[in-house]
Amino acid sequence: MKFDLKNICSDELSDGEVKDICKEIKARNLGKEKKPSKFAARNRDAERLHGSDEPRQTAYGYEYARDPFREDCERIVYSNASERMGGKTQMIPLPQRAHITNRGIHTDRVSQTARSVARELGMNEDLTEAIGRGHDLGHPPLGHQGEILLTTAIFSALARAKKEDGEVRELLELLGEDRQDLLKVLGMFKHNIQGLNVVDRVEGRRGFPKAGLNLTNQVRHGIISHDGEKDVYGVKPRLHIKGKTIERDIKRYRKRIIEASASLDFEGDLHDASDDEIKKFVEQVDNRIHKGVKRNKKKEVKGAKPVTIIPVTMEGGIVMMIDVLQYVGEDLEDLISLGVVERKHILPEIVQVLGNNGSDIIHTLLSDLVVHSYGKDHLCYSKKVADALHKLKRNFLYEYYDKVNSWVEAEAQDPRIAKQAGNLQERMNYLFRKYLKALSYTYKHPGCQIVRGYMEDRDMHDYYAKMDLEYPVSICQTVVDYIAGFTDKFFFEESGKLDE
Repeated sequence: MKFDLKNICSDELSDGEVKDICKEIKARNLGKEKKPSKFAARNRDAERLHGSDEPRQTAYGYEYARDPFREDCERIVYSNASERMGGKTQMIPLPQRAHITNRGIHTDRVSQTARSVARELGMNEDLTEAIGRGHDLGHPPLGHQGEILLTTAIFSALARAKKEDGEVRELLELLGEDRQDLLKVLGMFKHNIQGLNVVDRVEGRRGFPKAGLNLTNQVRHGIISHDGEKDVYGVKPRLHIKGKTIERDIKRYRKRIIEASASLDFEGDLHDASDDEIKKFVEQVDNRIHKGVKRNKKKEVKGAKPVTIIPVTMEGGIVMMIDVLQYVGEDLEDLISLGVVERKHILPEIVQVLGNNGSDIIHTLLSDLVVHSYGKDHLCYSKKVADALHKLKRNFLYEYYDKVNSWVEAEAQDPRIAKQAGNLQERMNYLFRKYLKALSYTYKHPGCQIVRGYMEDRDMHDYYAKMDLEYPVSICQTVVDYIAGFTDKFFFEESGKLDE
Protein backbone atom coordinates (compact mmCIF):
# COMPACT_ATOMS: atom_id res chain seq x y z
CA MET A 1 0.00 0.00 0.00
CA LYS A 2 1.29 3.46 -0.86
CA PHE A 3 2.49 5.36 2.19
CA ASP A 4 0.51 8.58 2.73
CA LEU A 5 2.82 11.36 3.88
CA LYS A 6 -0.17 13.40 5.07
CA ASN A 7 -1.00 10.73 7.62
CA ILE A 8 2.55 9.86 8.64
CA CYS A 9 2.26 11.66 11.99
CA SER A 10 2.05 9.31 14.93
CA ASP A 11 -0.82 8.84 17.35
CA GLU A 12 -0.13 9.57 20.98
CA LEU A 13 1.90 6.90 22.78
CA SER A 14 1.02 5.55 26.20
CA ASP A 15 3.12 6.51 29.23
CA GLY A 16 4.49 2.99 29.36
CA GLU A 17 5.57 3.05 25.71
CA VAL A 18 7.29 6.42 26.16
CA LYS A 19 9.06 5.19 29.31
CA ASP A 20 10.41 2.08 27.54
CA ILE A 21 11.57 4.08 24.51
CA CYS A 22 13.33 6.67 26.68
CA LYS A 23 15.06 3.87 28.58
CA GLU A 24 16.48 2.46 25.34
CA ILE A 25 17.51 5.90 24.10
CA LYS A 26 19.33 6.57 27.38
CA ALA A 27 21.23 3.29 26.97
CA ARG A 28 22.37 4.39 23.49
CA ASN A 29 23.48 7.80 24.76
CA LEU A 30 25.48 6.17 27.56
CA GLY A 31 27.09 3.70 25.16
CA LYS A 32 25.46 0.68 26.78
CA GLU A 33 23.52 -0.15 23.62
CA LYS A 34 25.57 -0.01 20.42
CA LYS A 35 23.64 -2.32 18.12
CA PRO A 36 22.61 -0.32 15.04
CA SER A 37 19.03 -0.13 13.91
CA LYS A 38 18.07 -2.56 11.17
CA PHE A 39 17.12 0.50 9.11
CA ALA A 40 20.54 2.18 9.41
CA ALA A 41 22.80 2.62 6.39
CA ARG A 42 25.86 0.36 6.37
CA ASN A 43 29.38 1.51 5.53
CA ARG A 44 29.86 -1.51 3.28
CA ASP A 45 27.06 -0.23 1.01
CA ALA A 46 28.83 3.09 0.39
CA GLU A 47 29.40 3.70 -3.32
CA ARG A 48 31.18 6.71 -4.78
CA LEU A 49 29.98 8.56 -7.86
CA HIS A 50 33.19 7.97 -9.83
CA GLY A 51 34.33 4.72 -8.27
CA SER A 52 36.67 4.10 -5.38
CA ASP A 53 39.50 6.52 -4.72
CA GLU A 54 43.12 5.45 -4.76
CA PRO A 55 44.04 3.92 -1.36
CA ARG A 56 45.76 6.30 1.03
CA GLN A 57 49.09 5.35 2.51
CA THR A 58 50.70 6.23 5.81
CA ALA A 59 54.17 7.75 6.04
CA TYR A 60 55.46 4.19 6.42
CA GLY A 61 53.93 3.01 3.17
CA TYR A 62 51.07 0.99 4.65
CA GLU A 63 47.58 1.32 3.18
CA TYR A 64 44.63 1.84 5.48
CA ALA A 65 40.88 2.01 5.01
CA ARG A 66 38.71 4.81 6.37
CA ASP A 67 35.02 5.13 7.09
CA PRO A 68 33.69 6.38 3.71
CA PHE A 69 31.03 8.60 5.25
CA ARG A 70 33.49 10.07 7.77
CA GLU A 71 35.78 10.87 4.85
CA ASP A 72 32.91 12.53 2.98
CA CYS A 73 32.24 14.72 6.00
CA GLU A 74 35.87 15.86 6.09
CA ARG A 75 35.97 16.52 2.35
CA ILE A 76 33.00 18.84 2.76
CA VAL A 77 34.35 20.59 5.87
CA TYR A 78 37.69 21.33 4.17
CA SER A 79 36.11 22.64 0.95
CA ASN A 80 36.14 26.31 -0.02
CA ALA A 81 32.35 26.30 -0.26
CA SER A 82 32.08 25.24 3.38
CA GLU A 83 34.47 28.01 4.44
CA ARG A 84 32.23 30.64 2.80
CA MET A 85 29.04 29.52 4.56
CA GLY A 86 29.61 31.87 7.47
CA GLY A 87 29.29 34.82 5.09
CA LYS A 88 25.93 33.80 3.65
CA THR A 89 22.42 34.74 4.73
CA GLN A 90 20.33 32.36 6.78
CA MET A 91 17.41 34.78 7.12
CA ILE A 92 18.80 38.28 7.76
CA PRO A 93 21.19 39.65 5.09
CA LEU A 94 24.29 41.36 6.55
CA PRO A 95 22.85 42.06 10.01
CA GLN A 96 24.43 44.75 12.18
CA ARG A 97 24.49 42.43 15.19
CA ALA A 98 26.93 39.57 15.81
CA HIS A 99 24.46 37.15 17.36
CA ILE A 100 22.30 36.57 14.31
CA THR A 101 22.31 33.17 12.62
CA ASN A 102 24.18 32.89 9.33
CA ARG A 103 24.27 29.93 6.97
CA GLY A 104 27.43 28.53 8.54
CA ILE A 105 26.03 28.60 12.07
CA HIS A 106 22.84 26.95 10.86
CA THR A 107 24.83 24.21 9.10
CA ASP A 108 26.91 23.50 12.23
CA ARG A 109 23.78 23.19 14.34
CA VAL A 110 21.93 20.99 11.85
CA SER A 111 24.85 18.60 11.41
CA GLN A 112 25.50 18.20 15.14
CA THR A 113 21.84 17.94 16.14
CA ALA A 114 21.17 15.45 13.36
CA ARG A 115 24.16 13.37 14.47
CA SER A 116 22.77 13.25 18.02
CA VAL A 117 19.38 12.11 16.73
CA ALA A 118 21.08 9.44 14.60
CA ARG A 119 22.84 8.09 17.70
CA GLU A 120 19.59 7.94 19.66
CA LEU A 121 17.77 6.15 16.83
CA GLY A 122 20.67 3.77 16.12
CA MET A 123 21.40 5.16 12.66
CA ASN A 124 24.73 5.84 10.92
CA GLU A 125 26.13 8.92 12.67
CA ASP A 126 28.90 9.71 10.16
CA LEU A 127 26.54 9.55 7.17
CA THR A 128 24.06 11.80 8.97
CA GLU A 129 26.72 14.39 9.81
CA ALA A 130 28.11 14.36 6.27
CA ILE A 131 24.68 15.07 4.80
CA GLY A 132 24.11 17.79 7.40
CA ARG A 133 27.45 19.42 6.57
CA GLY A 134 26.64 19.48 2.87
CA HIS A 135 22.91 20.13 2.82
CA ASP A 136 23.10 23.92 2.26
CA LEU A 137 26.30 24.21 0.19
CA GLY A 138 24.28 25.29 -2.85
CA HIS A 139 22.70 28.36 -1.29
CA PRO A 140 23.42 31.60 -3.18
CA PRO A 141 23.99 34.94 -1.45
CA LEU A 142 20.91 36.49 0.23
CA GLY A 143 19.34 33.16 1.14
CA HIS A 144 16.12 31.94 -0.47
CA GLN A 145 15.55 35.39 -1.92
CA GLY A 146 18.82 34.94 -3.82
CA GLU A 147 17.39 31.89 -5.60
CA ILE A 148 14.61 34.00 -7.14
CA LEU A 149 16.99 36.86 -7.94
CA LEU A 150 19.44 34.57 -9.74
CA THR A 151 16.75 32.76 -11.74
CA THR A 152 15.25 36.11 -12.73
CA ALA A 153 18.67 37.36 -13.89
CA ILE A 154 19.10 34.30 -16.13
CA PHE A 155 15.63 34.64 -17.61
CA SER A 156 15.97 38.39 -18.05
CA ALA A 157 19.27 38.13 -19.95
CA LEU A 158 17.87 35.57 -22.38
CA ALA A 159 14.60 37.43 -22.85
CA ARG A 160 16.45 40.59 -23.82
CA ALA A 161 19.12 38.99 -25.96
CA LYS A 162 18.43 41.31 -28.90
CA LYS A 163 18.99 44.37 -26.73
CA GLU A 164 22.31 43.24 -25.27
CA ASP A 165 25.69 44.62 -26.35
CA GLY A 166 27.52 42.80 -29.14
CA GLU A 167 29.55 40.30 -27.10
CA VAL A 168 26.66 39.02 -24.99
CA ARG A 169 24.17 39.09 -27.87
CA GLU A 170 26.39 36.89 -30.04
CA LEU A 171 26.63 34.28 -27.30
CA LEU A 172 22.92 34.27 -26.57
CA GLU A 173 22.00 34.04 -30.24
CA LEU A 174 23.97 30.80 -30.43
CA LEU A 175 21.32 29.27 -28.18
CA GLY A 176 18.80 29.59 -30.98
CA GLU A 177 15.22 30.79 -30.74
CA ASP A 178 14.00 27.50 -29.33
CA ARG A 179 16.49 27.68 -26.45
CA GLN A 180 16.32 31.36 -25.62
CA ASP A 181 14.53 30.45 -22.41
CA LEU A 182 17.14 28.89 -20.16
CA LEU A 183 14.45 27.82 -17.72
CA LYS A 184 13.60 25.13 -20.27
CA VAL A 185 17.23 24.00 -20.43
CA LEU A 186 18.66 24.46 -16.93
CA GLY A 187 15.48 24.68 -14.89
CA MET A 188 14.79 26.95 -11.91
CA PHE A 189 17.76 27.62 -9.67
CA LYS A 190 17.23 25.34 -6.67
CA HIS A 191 19.78 25.38 -3.86
CA ASN A 192 19.48 21.64 -3.23
CA ILE A 193 20.35 20.89 -6.87
CA GLN A 194 23.13 23.46 -6.81
CA GLY A 195 24.47 21.79 -3.66
CA LEU A 196 24.94 18.63 -5.67
CA ASN A 197 26.63 20.64 -8.44
CA VAL A 198 29.02 22.04 -5.84
CA VAL A 199 30.21 18.65 -4.57
CA ASP A 200 30.16 17.01 -8.03
CA ARG A 201 32.14 19.58 -10.03
CA VAL A 202 32.50 23.09 -8.55
CA GLU A 203 34.61 22.08 -5.57
CA GLY A 204 37.79 20.04 -5.79
CA ARG A 205 40.11 18.22 -3.44
CA ARG A 206 43.39 19.94 -2.77
CA GLY A 207 46.17 17.92 -4.34
CA PHE A 208 43.80 16.11 -6.72
CA PRO A 209 43.53 17.42 -10.29
CA LYS A 210 39.95 16.34 -11.05
CA ALA A 211 36.85 18.46 -10.41
CA GLY A 212 34.45 17.41 -7.67
CA LEU A 213 34.74 15.80 -4.24
CA ASN A 214 33.65 12.34 -5.44
CA LEU A 215 31.31 11.80 -2.51
CA THR A 216 29.29 8.66 -1.88
CA ASN A 217 25.90 8.43 -3.55
CA GLN A 218 24.21 8.21 -0.15
CA VAL A 219 25.58 11.63 0.85
CA ARG A 220 24.87 13.13 -2.57
CA HIS A 221 21.26 12.01 -2.48
CA GLY A 222 20.90 13.32 1.07
CA ILE A 223 22.03 16.77 -0.10
CA ILE A 224 19.57 17.00 -2.98
CA SER A 225 16.62 15.52 -1.04
CA HIS A 226 16.83 17.66 2.10
CA ASP A 227 14.56 20.51 0.92
CA GLY A 228 13.16 22.02 4.13
CA GLU A 229 10.72 24.35 2.38
CA LYS A 230 8.22 21.54 1.87
CA ASP A 231 5.37 21.31 4.36
CA VAL A 232 6.22 17.73 5.28
CA TYR A 233 6.35 16.80 8.95
CA GLY A 234 7.20 13.17 8.48
CA VAL A 235 9.05 11.09 5.92
CA LYS A 236 9.36 7.45 5.01
CA PRO A 237 12.70 7.08 3.21
CA ARG A 238 12.73 4.84 0.15
CA LEU A 239 15.15 2.33 1.64
CA HIS A 240 14.76 -0.05 -1.30
CA ILE A 241 16.65 2.38 -3.56
CA LYS A 242 20.31 1.39 -3.46
CA GLY A 243 23.42 1.26 -5.62
CA LYS A 244 23.06 2.58 -9.17
CA THR A 245 19.36 3.33 -8.70
CA ILE A 246 20.30 6.21 -6.37
CA GLU A 247 21.86 8.12 -9.27
CA ARG A 248 18.84 7.31 -11.46
CA ASP A 249 16.55 8.82 -8.82
CA ILE A 250 18.65 11.98 -8.77
CA LYS A 251 18.47 12.28 -12.56
CA ARG A 252 14.70 11.74 -12.49
CA TYR A 253 14.28 14.61 -10.05
CA ARG A 254 16.49 16.94 -12.08
CA LYS A 255 14.47 16.15 -15.20
CA ARG A 256 11.18 16.86 -13.46
CA ILE A 257 12.45 20.23 -12.19
CA ILE A 258 13.29 21.21 -15.78
CA GLU A 259 9.88 20.02 -17.00
CA ALA A 260 8.14 21.99 -14.26
CA SER A 261 10.26 25.07 -15.01
CA ALA A 262 9.10 24.93 -18.63
CA SER A 263 5.43 24.32 -17.76
CA LEU A 264 4.39 27.98 -17.85
CA ASP A 265 4.57 30.38 -20.77
CA PHE A 266 5.17 34.07 -20.14
CA GLU A 267 2.08 36.09 -20.98
CA GLY A 268 2.78 39.19 -23.04
CA ASP A 269 5.87 40.45 -24.86
CA LEU A 270 8.83 39.05 -22.95
CA HIS A 271 11.33 41.33 -24.69
CA ASP A 272 9.61 44.43 -23.28
CA ALA A 273 8.87 43.02 -19.82
CA SER A 274 10.18 44.78 -16.73
CA ASP A 275 12.31 43.07 -14.07
CA ASP A 276 9.33 43.08 -11.71
CA GLU A 277 7.14 41.31 -14.28
CA ILE A 278 9.83 38.71 -14.98
CA LYS A 279 10.46 38.20 -11.25
CA LYS A 280 6.75 37.69 -10.62
CA PHE A 281 6.67 35.09 -13.39
CA VAL A 282 9.68 33.28 -11.90
CA GLU A 283 7.94 33.21 -8.51
CA GLN A 284 4.90 31.63 -10.18
CA VAL A 285 7.13 28.94 -11.68
CA ASP A 286 8.72 28.31 -8.29
CA ASN A 287 5.27 28.06 -6.75
CA ARG A 288 4.25 25.48 -9.35
CA ILE A 289 7.27 23.35 -8.52
CA HIS A 290 6.44 23.28 -4.81
CA LYS A 291 2.65 23.02 -5.07
CA GLY A 292 2.12 21.07 -8.27
CA VAL A 293 2.66 21.23 -12.00
CA LYS A 294 -0.56 21.72 -13.94
CA ARG A 295 -1.16 21.54 -17.65
CA ASN A 296 -0.39 24.65 -19.62
CA LYS A 297 -2.68 25.79 -22.43
CA LYS A 298 0.10 25.69 -25.01
CA LYS A 299 2.09 22.76 -23.71
CA GLU A 300 1.12 19.72 -21.70
CA VAL A 301 3.33 18.56 -18.89
CA LYS A 302 2.71 15.17 -17.35
CA GLY A 303 1.71 15.05 -13.72
CA ALA A 304 -0.06 17.49 -11.42
CA LYS A 305 1.88 16.87 -8.24
CA PRO A 306 4.64 18.86 -6.55
CA VAL A 307 8.13 18.00 -7.73
CA THR A 308 9.67 16.07 -4.86
CA ILE A 309 12.53 13.75 -4.12
CA ILE A 310 12.30 11.52 -1.05
CA PRO A 311 15.44 10.53 0.92
CA VAL A 312 16.69 7.00 0.32
CA THR A 313 18.29 6.60 3.75
CA MET A 314 16.99 7.19 7.26
CA GLU A 315 20.01 9.43 7.75
CA GLY A 316 18.93 11.67 4.87
CA GLY A 317 15.44 11.81 6.38
CA ILE A 318 16.88 12.86 9.73
CA VAL A 319 18.69 15.83 8.17
CA MET A 320 15.54 16.87 6.28
CA MET A 321 13.56 16.91 9.53
CA ILE A 322 16.27 18.60 11.61
CA ASP A 323 16.79 21.32 9.01
CA VAL A 324 13.22 22.56 9.56
CA LEU A 325 13.30 21.98 13.31
CA GLN A 326 16.47 24.03 13.61
CA TYR A 327 15.59 27.00 11.43
CA VAL A 328 12.17 27.67 12.99
CA GLY A 329 13.80 28.06 16.40
CA GLU A 330 16.70 30.13 15.05
CA ASP A 331 14.53 32.41 12.93
CA LEU A 332 12.13 33.12 15.78
CA GLU A 333 14.95 34.24 18.09
CA ASP A 334 16.57 36.33 15.33
CA LEU A 335 13.28 38.11 14.60
CA ILE A 336 12.78 38.84 18.30
CA SER A 337 16.40 40.01 18.67
CA LEU A 338 15.93 42.48 15.82
CA GLY A 339 12.69 43.79 17.30
CA VAL A 340 10.61 42.60 14.36
CA VAL A 341 8.26 40.65 16.63
CA GLU A 342 7.67 40.28 20.37
CA ARG A 343 7.21 37.02 22.24
CA LYS A 344 3.71 38.02 23.24
CA HIS A 345 2.76 37.97 19.55
CA ILE A 346 3.38 34.22 19.22
CA LEU A 347 0.05 32.46 18.77
CA PRO A 348 -1.24 30.86 22.02
CA GLU A 349 -1.91 27.50 20.33
CA ILE A 350 1.80 27.37 19.40
CA VAL A 351 3.05 28.38 22.86
CA GLN A 352 0.88 25.79 24.62
CA VAL A 353 2.44 22.94 22.63
CA LEU A 354 5.96 24.06 21.70
CA GLY A 355 6.88 26.92 24.04
CA ASN A 356 7.59 30.60 23.46
CA ASN A 357 11.37 30.57 22.81
CA GLY A 358 13.77 28.89 20.39
CA SER A 359 15.33 26.63 23.02
CA ASP A 360 12.01 25.21 24.27
CA ILE A 361 10.69 24.84 20.72
CA ILE A 362 13.72 22.92 19.49
CA HIS A 363 13.79 20.73 22.62
CA THR A 364 10.08 19.88 22.28
CA LEU A 365 10.38 19.07 18.60
CA LEU A 366 13.52 16.97 19.13
CA SER A 367 12.15 14.85 21.96
CA ASP A 368 8.84 14.32 20.17
CA LEU A 369 10.57 13.36 16.91
CA VAL A 370 12.92 10.84 18.54
CA VAL A 371 10.28 9.17 20.70
CA HIS A 372 7.74 8.83 17.89
CA SER A 373 10.35 7.63 15.35
CA TYR A 374 12.22 5.14 17.51
CA GLY A 375 12.36 1.63 16.05
CA LYS A 376 10.39 2.62 12.95
CA ASP A 377 11.26 2.77 9.25
CA HIS A 378 10.03 6.36 9.06
CA LEU A 379 10.43 9.64 10.94
CA CYS A 380 7.51 11.54 12.37
CA TYR A 381 6.10 13.82 15.03
CA SER A 382 2.94 13.30 17.02
CA LYS A 383 -0.09 14.85 15.32
CA LYS A 384 -0.39 17.55 18.00
CA VAL A 385 3.24 18.67 17.64
CA ALA A 386 3.18 18.49 13.82
CA ASP A 387 0.11 20.74 13.74
CA ALA A 388 1.77 23.28 16.05
CA LEU A 389 4.94 23.25 13.92
CA HIS A 390 2.92 23.90 10.76
CA LYS A 391 1.19 26.87 12.41
CA LEU A 392 4.55 28.25 13.58
CA LYS A 393 5.95 28.05 10.06
CA ARG A 394 3.04 29.07 7.86
CA ASN A 395 0.77 31.11 10.12
CA PHE A 396 3.46 33.04 11.95
CA LEU A 397 7.08 33.04 10.68
CA TYR A 398 6.34 33.34 6.96
CA GLU A 399 4.55 36.64 7.48
CA TYR A 400 7.76 38.13 8.91
CA TYR A 401 10.00 36.57 6.25
CA ASP A 402 8.16 38.69 3.69
CA LYS A 403 8.65 41.78 5.84
CA VAL A 404 12.40 41.25 6.20
CA ASN A 405 12.76 40.67 2.45
CA SER A 406 10.80 43.85 1.75
CA TRP A 407 13.30 45.86 3.78
CA VAL A 408 16.18 44.65 1.66
CA GLU A 409 14.25 45.22 -1.56
CA ALA A 410 13.53 48.78 -0.40
CA GLU A 411 17.27 49.41 -0.07
CA ALA A 412 17.14 48.27 3.56
CA GLN A 413 15.79 51.52 4.97
CA ASP A 414 14.90 49.80 8.22
CA PRO A 415 17.64 50.69 10.76
CA ARG A 416 17.82 47.13 12.06
CA ILE A 417 19.35 45.91 8.80
CA ALA A 418 22.69 47.03 7.34
CA LYS A 419 21.84 49.45 4.55
CA GLN A 420 22.79 48.42 1.04
CA ALA A 421 22.23 50.91 -1.77
CA GLY A 422 20.81 49.83 -5.11
CA ASN A 423 18.11 47.49 -6.31
CA LEU A 424 18.99 43.84 -5.69
CA GLN A 425 17.61 42.57 -8.99
CA GLU A 426 19.55 45.20 -10.92
CA ARG A 427 22.69 44.10 -9.09
CA MET A 428 22.13 40.42 -9.90
CA ASN A 429 21.33 41.21 -13.55
CA TYR A 430 24.50 43.27 -13.81
CA LEU A 431 26.67 40.46 -12.43
CA PHE A 432 25.17 37.80 -14.67
CA ARG A 433 25.72 39.88 -17.83
CA LYS A 434 29.20 40.95 -16.72
CA TYR A 435 30.45 37.40 -16.20
CA LEU A 436 28.64 36.11 -19.28
CA LYS A 437 30.53 38.68 -21.34
CA ALA A 438 33.85 37.77 -19.70
CA LEU A 439 33.43 34.04 -20.42
CA SER A 440 32.27 34.70 -23.98
CA TYR A 441 35.57 36.41 -24.80
CA THR A 442 38.07 35.51 -22.11
CA TYR A 443 40.99 37.01 -24.04
CA LYS A 444 39.30 40.41 -23.84
CA HIS A 445 38.66 40.17 -20.11
CA PRO A 446 41.71 38.48 -18.55
CA GLY A 447 41.42 40.53 -15.38
CA CYS A 448 37.78 39.68 -14.64
CA GLN A 449 37.46 37.72 -11.40
CA ILE A 450 35.65 34.77 -13.01
CA VAL A 451 38.46 34.37 -15.55
CA ARG A 452 41.42 35.17 -13.32
CA GLY A 453 40.21 33.33 -10.24
CA TYR A 454 37.45 30.84 -10.89
CA MET A 455 38.66 29.34 -14.19
CA GLU A 456 42.35 29.26 -13.27
CA ASP A 457 41.68 27.47 -9.97
CA ARG A 458 40.18 24.31 -11.47
CA ASP A 459 40.50 21.75 -14.25
CA MET A 460 37.97 23.31 -16.63
CA HIS A 461 38.09 20.38 -19.06
CA ASP A 462 36.94 17.97 -16.35
CA TYR A 463 34.56 20.61 -14.97
CA TYR A 464 32.72 20.95 -18.29
CA ALA A 465 32.79 17.20 -18.88
CA LYS A 466 30.95 16.64 -15.59
CA MET A 467 28.51 19.45 -16.38
CA ASP A 468 27.43 17.57 -19.52
CA LEU A 469 25.87 20.60 -21.24
CA GLU A 470 26.43 21.87 -24.75
CA TYR A 471 28.11 25.19 -25.48
CA PRO A 472 26.98 27.93 -24.90
CA VAL A 473 24.52 26.66 -22.27
CA SER A 474 27.58 25.48 -20.34
CA ILE A 475 28.85 29.07 -20.20
CA CYS A 476 25.58 30.22 -18.66
CA GLN A 477 25.72 27.43 -16.07
CA THR A 478 29.32 28.35 -15.22
CA VAL A 479 28.20 31.90 -14.42
CA VAL A 480 25.43 30.49 -12.22
CA ASP A 481 27.93 28.24 -10.41
CA TYR A 482 30.22 31.19 -9.79
CA ILE A 483 27.61 33.66 -8.49
CA ALA A 484 25.94 31.02 -6.33
CA GLY A 485 29.20 30.65 -4.41
CA PHE A 486 29.34 34.34 -3.40
CA THR A 487 29.10 35.50 0.17
CA ASP A 488 26.68 38.37 0.79
CA LYS A 489 29.58 40.79 1.24
CA PHE A 490 31.28 39.79 -2.01
CA PHE A 491 27.95 40.07 -3.86
CA PHE A 492 27.59 43.69 -2.77
CA GLU A 493 31.24 44.48 -3.45
CA GLU A 494 31.16 43.08 -7.00
CA SER A 495 27.73 44.50 -7.87
CA GLY A 496 28.67 47.85 -6.35
CA LYS A 497 30.58 48.54 -9.56
CA LEU A 498 27.19 48.87 -11.25
CA ASP A 499 27.08 52.52 -10.20
CA GLU A 500 30.46 53.15 -11.82
